[in-house]
Amino acid sequence: MQSRRHMELNSANHLSEKSHILNMSSLSNPKILNYDKGNSMRFLESFPEDCRFSFEESVKIFAGKKLDKHYKKYAIFGMGGSGISADIIRGMFPDTEIDVFKDYNLPKYIDHEYFCIAISYSGNTEETISLLEETRKRNLKYLAIASDGVIGNMHVNEGCHLIRVPAKIIPRFSISHIFFSLLGFFHATGFYDFDSDMKETFCVLEDFKKDITFQNDKHNPAKDIAYSLKGDIPVVYGFGPYSAVAMRAKEQFNENSKVPAFYETLPNADHNAI
Repeated sequence: MQSRRHMELNSANHLSEKSHILNMSSLSNPKILNYDKGNSMRFLESFPEDCRFSFEESVKIFAGKKLDKHYKKYAIFGMGGSGISADIIRGMFPDTEIDVFKDYNLPKYIDHEYFCIAISYSGNTEETISLLEETRKRNLKYLAIASDGVIGNMHVNEGCHLIRVPAKIIPRFSISHIFFSLLGFFHATGFYDFDSDMKETFCVLEDFKKDITFQNDKHNPAKDIAYSLKGDIPVVYGFGPYSAVAMRAKEQFNENSKVPAFYETLPNADHNAI
C-alpha cells in the first residue's frame, strides 16, 4: 500500500504535469487576451518598472522637504485597492502607531499628534473624501495620494502635501504607484531608510516577472496556481506582516477572477478557522 505522503507527492506531480499541458493549450493562447478588455496584462508586465518609477518620483518630490515635526503616529485612510497599501505599511512597522480607517468618520482621538495620509487612486472615493475633509476641519497635517478627481484637485493646505500618481490605470492595479509612492515619502522624510531594501526589491521583481509573463509556459507558478484552484474557493492564510498580503490576494481573486475568496490571519485562525 502506498504511504499517504507518497500518494500526495504523486497527486502533486500529476497536477503539475496536467497544468503544464493545459498551459500550452489555453492560458498561452493569444485569443485569451481578447477577453482582457482593460489590457490588465500591460499593467502586470510593467509592474517592476512602475514600482521603481513611483518610488524614485516620490523621493524627488520630497527631497529637501521636512514635515512640520517628527511624527510617531500616523492615520491612513483608503478603501479597497487603495487602502491595501495602508494595511501593508501597518504590517511592516508593527511597533509604530499606524491606524488604518476604512469608513466615513474620523475618531475624535485623531489629533495633532497624528500625521494623516489619504489614499484614493481615482480621487473620488467618498469615504476617503469624508475622512480628508474632517482632517482639514481639524487643521491636521496630511499627505494626499491620488491620480485626479476631488482629492487630486483639492487645494492643499499649508504644510500638507499631494502626490499625483499616473492616471488611466485600472484602479486595482495601481498598487505599484500608490504603495511605492508611500514608501518614497517615508524614505525621503526620514521615517525609514529604504535605500538598500528597494535595490533588492526591484531586482527580485524583475526576476519574478520573467517567470510569470503571459508568454512563459515553462514552470510558470502563476498559471500552475490558476489551474490548481479552478472550481475551488480560495482561502488565503497570512501571519504578522503577511496578513495584509493575504488580504490583498483575497481581493485580487475577487476583482480579477470574479470569484469569492477568503483570508484568515494566524495565530487567531488556529482557534477557529482551521
